[in-house]
Amino acid sequence: MSLFDWCRDTVTVQRAPLVEERGSVIPDWDHAAEHEETGCSVQPAGASLSITGGLRVENREIRWDLWVPLDADIRSSDRVIVDGAPYRIINGVLPERGPTGMIDHRYMQLADWKG
Repeated sequence: MSLFDWCRDTVTVQRAPLVEERGSVIPDWDHAAEHEETGCSVQPAGASLSITGGLRVENREIRWDLWVPLDADIRSSDRVIVDGAPYRIINGVLPERGPTGMIDHRYMQLADWKG
């Protein structure tokens, strides 16, 4: 069920199996399963660039805020696809409860770094 009438976004969630590589357990994003979550709200949270000498971009970060229904199948280890680009969940998936239960939802921050 949608949080509010204005929660009309659909996101794709990717969940990767874990594989062992060189003694470490890592997600295998090439074999990730996907599913969609509806009734979400995706809002821009910011972007930043690090520039050296006024000419060269060292790195960049793009952030989104995501609100999903309380029963959405999203884990902290998943990736979320927004407008065709994959984003990592940072700081976990946080449940937020309203005073009556009617606006209970889950909130998370998404980020993508390059550089």
